[in-house]
Parts: sequence; structure tokens; C-alpha cells
Amino acid sequence: MLTIEVSNKGLTFIIINLYAPQGFGIYPFKSFFNSLPIPVFIFGDFNLHHPLWEENRASPMSNNFAEWIQNSSFILVNTTVPSFINYNGTNSLLGLTIMSTSIYHQIDCSVADSTFESDHNPVITTWSVLNNNPKNIKIINCNRVM
Repeated sequence: MLTIEVSNKGLTFIIINLYAPQGFGIYPFKSFFNSLPIPVFIFGDFNLHHPLWEENRASPMSNNFAEWIQNSSFILVNTTVPSFINYNGTNSLLGLTIMSTSIYHQIDCSVADSTFESDHNPVITTWSVLNNNPKNIKIINCNRVM
């Protein structure tokens, strides 16, 4: 998990990025997430399945996680568009975007069409108060870079 505090244009907010390869157990993190006093964005590959964000699927740790979201000051902003494409062709929504409910009405979230040579599609999140100018996402050939 990576946590940073950002100050930009008079706004201060926290960005948390995490990867949970075996699913995400919320209990060790609940008090930390709930204690953050300023707007928070939580992005990550949680490796969880739940009917709250993905029809008819549930993974072992997902019920506690979904219950936390529903009873906290956070909200899940993903659409139902899958962010992961398995090698066998099945799709899942593993890349979740969660944020403070206080800024929910100012957020736009979508999944990009390209996997950028990965099995994950990028989840694009825009916060209107930052007056973002649309940016074109360019494909990077990682093989040429490395």
C-alpha cells in the first residue's frame, strides 16, 4: 500500500494505491481509512468479487469489505465495466475506485478500452475541482523501454 498526501491549487487530499494479490481483508485497515480527515481516493487491485460491483459473484473476503463500504464515509464509484481480462476470456472488475462521500458528486470514473499490453484496463478517475484538461493516453511499448 502506498499513501501520499497531495496539496494542489489550495486543495489537500490523500491518494492510496494498493495491491492485494490474494484478496483484501479490510479489518487491519478500517481504523486507518476511517481516521483520515480530508478527502481520500483509494485505488487498487483488490482481487475481490462481490454483487455490489460485479453481478452474481462473491469471494471470501468481499462481504466484510462491502459491508465496510456501505457503513463508512466512503463510496465505490466504479461502473460495472470490467477492468480485468483473464487469459481464458472471462472478465472481472478487480480495479476498484473508492473515495470520500464528500467529493463523490465531483468525480467521473471510467474504464479505458486498451489494456496497454496488460491483463488490466486502466480505470480513469477525474476530479472536476482540479479543472483537468482532457489528456490523451498514449500506448507505451514496455518492451522497448526495458
